[in-house]
Amino acid sequence: MRFHGSVLAAAGLAAIAILAPAAADADESSTVILVGPVDDAFGARMRAELESMGFEVRLQGELAGDPPQGTLAVARIAPGPPRRVEVIVVATDASRRVPSRTAIIEAPTSEDEGVVSVRAAEQLRAFFQPLRPPPAPALPPPVEKVDLAAVPAPPASPEPVRVPSDPPRPAAAREAEATPSTPVGSVGIGLGPGFDVGGVGLAASLSGRVWLHERVVVGALIVAPLVPTTVEGREGSASLRVFVTGLDVGLSLPLADDAWRLHPSLGFAVAAMISSGEARPPFASQEDIGSAAVPFARLELAPRLVGPLRASAQGIVGVAATDLGVRFDGREVATWGRPWGIAQLGLSLDL
Repeated sequence: MRFHGSVLAAAGLAAIAILAPAAADADESSTVILVGPVDDAFGARMRAELESMGFEVRLQGELAGDPPQGTLAVARIAPGPPRRVEVIVVATDASRRVPSRTAIIEAPTSEDEGVVSVRAAEQLRAFFQPLRPPPAPALPPPVEKVDLAAVPAPPASPEPVRVPSDPPRPAAAREAEATPSTPVGSVGIGLGPGFDVGGVGLAASLSGRVWLHERVVVGALIVAPLVPTTVEGREGSASLRVFVTGLDVGLSLPLADDAWRLHPSLGFAVAAMISSGEARPPFASQEDIGSAAVPFARLELAPRLVGPLRASAQGIVGVAATDLGVRFDGREVATWGRPWGIAQLGLSLDL
């Protein structure tokens, strides 16, 4: 944009500047008087540019007398070529925001009238840019009055469905769940070697237990030989079978949530030894039966297999209270029960 002073323009508009009111405020002075031909296309383009910037433009063929109160500036369209606009700022306060109070906006010489108008409008916008009136404050939207009586009340929220909770379980029931169930009793069978008169023989056992308390049990035991033992001497040989029947009292100790069960016990049994032999001449053969009391100790380990079925590994050790001896022609060749023992593997079933 090209601004330059003009002596002629200053002389022509000096009277207007001197007589113009000096107290007009820039924010309130937004009227621009455009002096020029009413039907001129160039003047119409300048007017449209000023109005687009928010100024109120009054187009007059000529200026007679002083500008009216509230006028910001007077712009006179001079005939060309070249076409130009001579501007003088009337409002004193607003004039402080521009380099000078007067300016000549001159458009370049061109055969195209549209190009001339566009270039002049650009220079006019640049000059009036510092003088633009502030935008009007936006008014708040009107408040719509709502009749609260006509607004339907929101539907009442449905009552939440209450899921009945389980009542608190008695302490006895919780303790019963935490404690492994105690059987009423158990039965078992076993098979294994027994340390008998004359060596080691094979014996079977049948046992049972009854729970007096969750930890205290009473048991019964029967041990019967499957293969007899033999005693040899110069007088002949004897075949021996020893049967043991007893009762014991002990503990039942569940381990690892009753996956394993340990049964230590002490008991009292009666042993009956039956002997039969073959004597060499001149000796005669005979059968004999003897008995003795046998206190014993038993230890059983029973891991659970499935359900109430358990495996069983047990050992029994006892000592006969009296000797059960084997005699050949008055000579004692063997003695049973000093001590006596058996080791067995088997199965047991909880009842």
